[in-house]
Amino acid sequence: SLAFYRNIDSQVRGFELEVGAQPTDNLSFGGTLAYSKIKSQGGSVPCNDSAQPAITAANPINFCTSPSGQVLNQDSPWSATANGSYTVPLGSLEGYFRFNLSYRGSNPNFGNFAINGVSRSAESYTIVDLFAGVAGEDDVWNLGFYAKNVFDTQVELTRDVELNNVYAPYAIAPSGYDPITTNAPREIGVSLRFAFGSR
Repeated sequence: SLAFYRNIDSQVRGFELEVGAQPTDNLSFGGTLAYSKIKSQGGSVPCNDSAQPAITAANPINFCTSPSGQVLNQDSPWSATANGSYTVPLGSLEGYFRFNLSYRGSNPNFGNFAINGVSRSAESYTIVDLFAGVAGEDDVWNLGFYAKNVFDTQVELTRDVELNNVYAPYAIAPSGYDPITTNAPREIGVSLRFAFGSR
């Protein structure tokens, strides 16, 4: 039931590119592209796989070798974002439309992904968010409508196998429940903001 951690030397290589453009006073775009890969420089890490001696009171922890060059990424090495904004003057008011796009590449190294003992990579996915609304003069008030994760993209991000540790003879048997995490589902809503006093 305990987790042990150890620091090992690693090397991170990657890049990040950011761009922005404003073709007109009312229209703007931006975006980023990033890549990052983490590799072990060699060392030993706590582990508890079937090839190691049983965990007992006399042997509370095992160590495995993390060979030099082993990829340590817990998240996708590739990511990208894009966003844009368009505003329309409406007398003393201003209408606006905005979008955000977020991309995560697949992560073939994600070790927590195991179905029946077979690891598989985390899938790549893209999330699109849309925003539209009307703002008062000097942005004193803002009435907005939004749709987050417009296409209701759902991706399993992590999965862990829980062991049955209630009854000792079956402590190493799978419990039948695998805790998972996913991205947030589609969300549609309305927001109203009003600024009182100084802004």
